[in-house]
Parts: sequence; structure tokens; C-alpha cells
Amino acid sequence: MILKSECYFGNVPEKFKMELVELYESPFCTIEYNKTFWDENRLNCFSICDNNTLVHLILFTIDQHNKIVNILNRLFELDIKYIKLFSDFIFSLKLQIDKIQINHLTNPTLPKQIFPLKFVCKPYDEDYIIKLPSSNTEYFSSLSYHMRNHTQNYISKIERTFGGYSFQFYEKSDIPESVIDKIFEMSYLRISHKNVKWGYDTSYIESLKDYLKHCGFVSVLKINGEIVAGLIMYSIKNNFFFETTSSKPEYDRNNVGHTCFYLSIMSCIEHNGKEIHLLWGNSPYKQRFLAKRKQLYSVTVFRTPLIKLKSKIYQDLLPVLSPNYIYKLLKGEVRKILGQRAINGLRNLMVNKKI
Repeated sequence: MILKSECYFGNVPEKFKMELVELYESPFCTIEYNKTFWDENRLNCFSICDNNTLVHLILFTIDQHNKIVNILNRLFELDIKYIKLFSDFIFSLKLQIDKIQINHLTNPTLPKQIFPLKFVCKPYDEDYIIKLPSSNTEYFSSLSYHMRNHTQNYISKIERTFGGYSFQFYEKSDIPESVIDKIFEMSYLRISHKNVKWGYDTSYIESLKDYLKHCGFVSVLKINGEIVAGLIMYSIKNNFFFETTSSKPEYDRNNVGHTCFYLSIMSCIEHNGKEIHLLWGNSPYKQRFLAKRKQLYSVTVFRTPLIKLKSKIYQDLLPVLSPNYIYKLLKGEVRKILGQRAINGLRNLMVNKKI
């Protein structure tokens, strides 16, 4: 094994465009994705060849202010020998980088005997993957009896209530911006009703629109010409990756979100899809649609064991010692004590009444 590497600062060569797709089959590892969501001048590329065969293209940014290098590849596998090669290179530069961060790795915990005092590997998010059969009939038959029954009833109910519906599947440059805006509008309305912070902003949505032109698909369910549910996804080499899905809250009783999701899966099968990645977040509906959980991991590589120790103290110990945390802890204990006293008093009262 002869490993050779080369680094391209401030540039990801176009010659690697197809290699990135072939190596990783992940939308988050493509040139288009990273040029869309990151400042192109901040992008760097580290190529690794094993016996003259290209085995990895690591895309990364350098944050000198926070002394961290962030690897941008996501949903990919990276063996320890390649992590060590890359980290040795970064720490040899006169950049005063303290750590290297990698997220959403698909390979499991790394062997600590390699450099046990300099890295941390831990679970980080999960992906939910639906293995697609060759036909819609086969997929439908694989669903549970209750899932098949509910799905058929939901579609029949929509047809009876509204006299029918339409389902559209847009691809790449044919995706209307107004449709994307409508899906995010529905998403915002749903979240605002729950008093939860919305996970998107205008900048991200505009970047997403640009990226969808390269490998995007959008599906929508319409009733009387109005979009009532929609789903945004990417496709790389017959694999689909769901970005977001939403529906109008006032149509919840008609289960339009479930119906749109189901019809979207059917469309992915019709487009010769092999897998659907529902990505991060555990929701019961994912398992109902036959998605299997896959654990993902993060790896942090520190320049020295001392920096690792300082980071652990800062992240794990100091929050526990903060006055706010101690106050909440004491407040919780006081509530427990008072609550237990109230329970005991109620019990005594009930016993006395019986007597």
C-alpha cells in the first residue's frame, strides 16, 4: 500500500466532479452542493490515492478564528488510515489548527489504539433507509396490513371528499420556484403552530433552489388545483435523499401528508430508485414506510491530548458547574421534595378519613 496525497487550497478541481459522485454517491459530497452552500473560495480539496488509484476526495474548510478544520463530506465512509493521513497533513501546516471535525460518517466507532489520546468518535444522528423493490406492487405488498389498509382508505377518502386529486413529480430545472416556496410556507406554518424554532432561513432556501436544478426532485399533491402537501428531495445515482416534507395543517384530517409521501415513494420506484434516504431524525412514520435505521458517527481529531482535555472540560464539565445549571438542579430537587411531601400528606389524609 502506497498512499499519495495532494491538496488544492481554495479550489475543488472540476476534474473531480464525476469522481466525487462515483466515490460517495451522496448529494452532500458533490461539487455542486458545496459550491452552492459554501463560499467557493473557502473550499479546499484533499485527494488520496492508494497505489495510483483515487480512493478519497476530502472537501474541507479552514476556520482559523476558531482553530478548526471542518470536513464537508457527509454520509460517507472514511477509514482510520485516511483520517490519520489527512490530520497529520493539516497539523503539520503552520495554521495553528486545534481540531478537525467530521460529521455523518457511516462507518462505526474507530479503533482507539491508533491514536487514543487525540480523537473522539461518538454516535451522531442517524439515517433511515428504504430499500426499494423493482415495482410499486411489490413495495405495497411489503407494507403491513394496517399500513396498506390505511393508505388505501386515505386515498379513497380524498377522492370521495374532494372528487379527486392530482399528483405531480417535477425534476431539476423544471421545478417551479413557486412550488418550492409553497412547501416551505407550509413547513413554516406547521412549526409556528408548535412554538418551535423553524430550521430554515432565506439564505438556505435560495441556495437550495439553485442546488435542486442539478439533482433535485419535488413532488406535490393538489386538491382543486391547490398544493396541499409536498416533498423536496435529491437524487444521486438512483438513490433519493429527502430534504423536507410538509402539508397544510387544515388538511390534516384528510391525511394528505401521508398520501403525498406514499405517492412520492412510488414515483421514486418508477424512476428506478434503489434506496430512499430519509436522513436525520427519528419519527415513527419512517419505520411504517419500511425505513431501517442506520447509525451515523462523528469524529473529532485534536492536535494534542492537552487540547482534547481542555475541550472536554469546556464542553462537559463547565456547563455542569455553571450557576444556572446548579440553580435548575436545586430547583428540581426542591420540587421533588415538596412533591413527595404533598403526596405523603394526601396519603395520610386519606388514611385518616378511612379511620
